[in-house]
Amino acid sequence: MSKALPLDLLDFELLLSYAQEKHSGKNEPIPKLSSNTDRLESCLNTPFQKYGGKYLYRGTLNKAAILFYLINKNHPLINGNKRMACICLDYFCFINGYVLSIPEDPFYEIAKAVVESDNSRKEHVLLIIKNIIRENWKKLSK
Repeated sequence: MSKALPLDLLDFELLLSYAQEKHSGKNEPIPKLSSNTDRLESCLNTPFQKYGGKYLYRGTLNKAAILFYLINKNHPLINGNKRMACICLDYFCFINGYVLSIPEDPFYEIAKAVVESDNSRKEHVLLIIKNIIRENWKKLSK
């Protein structure tokens, strides 16, 4: 198994800039990143956390699922968290050698369901996210 590449703060800022441009003419523009990025950095770093020398989230699929979940649930932005979670998941899969093929509207509905889910159901929601990713990604050809 190859090592998954992380999505870092600079990646997020570039994706945010893309999203702001894409959604600038819509009713709910995506705001700039605040100066306090602690919550966001926690979302980006958690997929790569270790305990006792072992990853808490092993493999690209588990890392992708928790990244998507946390950006949605931890709400690191004032607005646009669901849209950014979708963009970040898509990009995370891409930099790790996968193409994710989920149409925009259903993708957003998945993000919305994650936000509305009860926190006590986290493991169940993560399982659903992993199944959706697994069913909709394809390994990139080399």
